[in-house]
Amino acid sequence: MHKKSQQEIIGFVLIVVLVIVAGFVFLLISLQTPAAEINSAKINDLIYSTLKYTSKCAISSEPNYDSIEELINSCADNEKCSNLDIVACDYLNQSLTEIIPELIKLESPPVSAYQLKIYRQNSNDNMFNLKQGDCKGNVYGSQRSISKYPDNIVVNLRLCY
Repeated sequence: MHKKSQQEIIGFVLIVVLVIVAGFVFLLISLQTPAAEINSAKINDLIYSTLKYTSKCAISSEPNYDSIEELINSCADNEKCSNLDIVACDYLNQSLTEIIPELIKLESPPVSAYQLKIYRQNSNDNMFNLKQGDCKGNVYGSQRSISKYPDNIVVNLRLCY
């Protein structure tokens, strides 16, 4: 009788160990699965305000300074900032590299990672890509299209909290 109860206890312990191991495996798999992106109106507003920001670049002439949105179109056309003697794409890169991190600092809760990507919709031709950090939490994102013949330009922003 004593030996039979020892076998039952050992069997019970083995079952508990197997359940714990299976739980850890499930937990590891679920943590490695990337989170789905949640569309956010707040990030859409952030994109909109960034696109309306007035730069110091005047494609045609001063004082007609281009917004970031107009600068994106000028970059797509390989134009030059007439007042700064710099290519629009270079100035766009410089401006967004300064603006976006400053805007991200203002976010609450704090952002752990972000990515701003600007590309031509049909060709997926990257015009700009700024990425900071590794996304481990919830992913919120939004995108806006800028009308540009023959294909639209997409501005996509993803923030990870």
